[in-house]
Amino acid sequence: MPKVVHNITLMVFTSLAPAGTLAAIVLGIVLLCSLAPEVRKRLNFFLILPLFIVMVGLVTSATHLGNPANALYLFRGVGRSPLSTEVFCAVLFLFIGGMYWLKHFFQKQSMLIDRIWLTTLIVSSVALLISMAMSYSVKTIQSWDNAFVPMGLIANSLASGSMLSVLVLAFSDKENTKNKTRIILLTISLIGAFCTIVISLLQALNLTKLQTAVSLGSELAVWIYVGLMVFGICASISFILAPLKPMALVKRLSYRIRLSLSCLILFVGIFALRMAFYAIHFTVGL
Repeated sequence: MPKVVHNITLMVFTSLAPAGTLAAIVLGIVLLCSLAPEVRKRLNFFLILPLFIVMVGLVTSATHLGNPANALYLFRGVGRSPLSTEVFCAVLFLFIGGMYWLKHFFQKQSMLIDRIWLTTLIVSSVALLISMAMSYSVKTIQSWDNAFVPMGLIANSLASGSMLSVLVLAFSDKENTKNKTRIILLTISLIGAFCTIVISLLQALNLTKLQTAVSLGSELAVWIYVGLMVFGICASISFILAPLKPMALVKRLSYRIRLSLSCLILFVGIFALRMAFYAIHFTVGL
């Protein structure tokens, strides 16, 4: 339990940042497509939401360094240290995304420059997502050094990031011209949630194979089961709230309020899984 509390800021980062990063990829792709000028203008404005979510996660995780001045030493290990590479990719992503967002407050816009900038943003988003997925491949931590860890984080991002993309589209597209896109994204979110459950179960099964001279990995599997239970409840509520045509029980709530609640509840479920992830910290040796 002390390890879980100690890593709570990293849990916030790994719950929020993958969602914001995947949402930036989705919205970047949507913006590369032909859109009505008003929809494009509003979507460019609401792009700040996934950028802000990643920034909150990054700033929160920075408290894990103890002293903010230590952040400067972090960049010395870029390319060598997975953690340094992850932070560098996050800062680069926020810089590219932030500059793109700010430039849309100016009057003159160039579609060619927009497309180049959006492509760069998408590439930096993919780089950040990969760096986050691979940052926990540590050979001395048996429970993390396997394929289930990066697969699980990607699945988490598909679940929460797709839902976040639907929320941004709901706020930016008042005429509901992108209903098909929203349905596709909700389907991807559902698939991501299902994959998250399957991968977590496989990870729990893998724990039963690990042991040291004094402890068994199977003793930690209960954390994953508890996290899965919370995630399952949260995901179920989230997908009841999210559809374009909801159940009569939640029909009185506006679509944007339902989606906001859906995203928030799904984030709570993913946070529970991240808590379980840090609780299964199982090192080589004693």
